[in-house]
Amino acid sequence: MREKLFSDFWSLGDKNRQWDFIARYVKTFDKKVSTNSSTRRQLSKKYYFPIQNEEIQVCKIMFLKTFSISEKIVGNVSKNLAVSPVIPTDQRGLHKNRPHKIAREVIDCIKQHISMFPVVDSHYSRKDSKKKYLESDLSIAKMHRFYLEWAKTQNTISEKAQKATLRQYTDIFNEHFNYSFFKPKKDLCDVCEKFKLATPEEKVLLKTSNEEHLKNKSIARDKKNIDKTRAINDPEVCVAVFDLQKVLITPKSEVSSFYYKRKLATYNFTVYDIGKKIGYCYTWNEREAKRGSSEIATCLLKFMKHKKENGVKDFSFYSDNCGGQNRNRFIFAMWEYAAAKLKVKITHTFLEKGHTQNEGDSVHACIENAQKGKVIYIPAQWVTLISCAKVNGKPYKVIEVSNEEFLDFKPLVNEKQFNWKTADDGTKIKWNSIREITVDYKNPFQLFIKYDLNAADFIKIDINKGHKKQRGRHQPRCEPIKAYNGKLSIEKLKISDLLSLCSMGLIPTAYHDFYKSLQ
Repeated sequence: MREKLFSDFWSLGDKNRQWDFIARYVKTFDKKVSTNSSTRRQLSKKYYFPIQNEEIQVCKIMFLKTFSISEKIVGNVSKNLAVSPVIPTDQRGLHKNRPHKIAREVIDCIKQHISMFPVVDSHYSRKDSKKKYLESDLSIAKMHRFYLEWAKTQNTISEKAQKATLRQYTDIFNEHFNYSFFKPKKDLCDVCEKFKLATPEEKVLLKTSNEEHLKNKSIARDKKNIDKTRAINDPEVCVAVFDLQKVLITPKSEVSSFYYKRKLATYNFTVYDIGKKIGYCYTWNEREAKRGSSEIATCLLKFMKHKKENGVKDFSFYSDNCGGQNRNRFIFAMWEYAAAKLKVKITHTFLEKGHTQNEGDSVHACIENAQKGKVIYIPAQWVTLISCAKVNGKPYKVIEVSNEEFLDFKPLVNEKQFNWKTADDGTKIKWNSIREITVDYKNPFQLFIKYDLNAADFIKIDINKGHKKQRGRHQPRCEPIKAYNGKLSIEKLKISDLLSLCSMGLIPTAYHDFYKSLQ
């Protein structure tokens, strides 16, 4: 009965109707004569529940707890009834002259200013979130400082808008924009955090899956450590981790005008040789190529060719689980192609989600630290900065990849010619669930995969659908093709922004030809 009373009360959905309900079932009487003259209570109250067309008297605590309301609400209703038999409507939020309300002209000016900053989608969670990201070295305080400078230059903005406070700027930023400041991928694991924050009852249900998660993390890391020891002791073995760094923007400066302009993207794909402790940075800008799986596969193939020339015959790679770049059929097709062409064995292991931190992360951190306080005007300066970023130890090897060098590996995954759907045991292949894949030139057109790193045996995939007589290591191979027929076009608005920085004199004259060539 109490649950029904609670539901009926809150389903009224209107403060005024709820107050009428309280006024009806809380009876107020004059206080009986008391010998205690010090008491401040002048009225007595009786509380009732409407049950089956009857009013059942209950105590105050029972009444308040059942409807989940405070004594203050009941007291206010009683005070209003003492003044008038009609309870006045709720006036909260209806004031015509709110002293602290932000003026519309101020809101419009701040919104206009915030909209001037270029934003990007999330690189890791664009499917799950509509949030847009500003540059990582921006902050609301810095944007407000830029706003005050910008407002002074606008003759059409009122004095009130020119003096908008940081609090006003922050409120409008949070209320009208789904923006955040871009941060590198966090080290916190969703699975571990969920288990950590769970109640004791929830932890009982999550215990098995959490233990399996931690077990997979340990297996992957232990395997990497074993491979690392092999690579140190055997010159024919190469163990490496790889990842694409967050976008490096060009030009980059602390000058406020730079933050309002769209910029050119420079990409840095890093392969770190764990055994030799050498970082290889493959760089290009958005005029040369995109940053998809074929671009990643091209850089990995170049890395393996370089290592093959130095005598490596066995490769073991580790990476995170990014489906668009690392765990897909185009990368797997490239592994099989490279193994056959270079006469090598390749193993690719995926680290446990949420625990993909590896030695290659230090390369990106070193580059970001080296950039602090420096100005970058053109992509070529990123190459110089990356080359000199590491002060102690072996410097990073920077390889600039040009437009004509990128290969397209999609012909290797032609559905009509190759089998990329079913394994030899007849099961459908779950590409996004693969935890490890192995290819060997001794087994052409065959992939060996695991969905569980703890599994004893591999699942075999024969990707060749041709006639059995045509199968074998001497069968003519499908080759990757050139990915691009020429330089990529840059959006006109971005080119316009970059050229405006040149015309404003914020980019030195020596670099103007580069930006003019983007047209």
